[in-house]
Amino acid sequence: MSRANVSSVEASARDNVERAKETVAFAEALSAPVRVEIPAGTDLYDAPQRVYDACDEAGVKVSQTAPDLMKTIGERAGDAVYGREVRERLLVTVAADGRIRVR
Repeated sequence: MSRANVSSVEASARDNVERAKETVAFAEALSAPVRVEIPAGTDLYDAPQRVYDACDEAGVKVSQTAPDLMKTIGERAGDAVYGREVRERLLVTVAADGRIRVR
């Protein structure tokens, strides 16, 4: 197998892994008991309270403080958050065990 072929196979495998991760994240988001939409234009400081309110309603416990949760959301949202501004709609999900995902 040539170097070019190996590179092509590797690139394809990396794409497949990335798609698989997205599929797993999507499946987990669908089955999570808590789903909170954070609209574009929202101040990131308002996001933790939205998540806490939804978790209280569903009886799910979040073990992060508001500043930690804000940091988690900001980091996992990537370019969708700039400073305190949510620039693209986010979907924050919380699993029954408290795991948080941001899409």
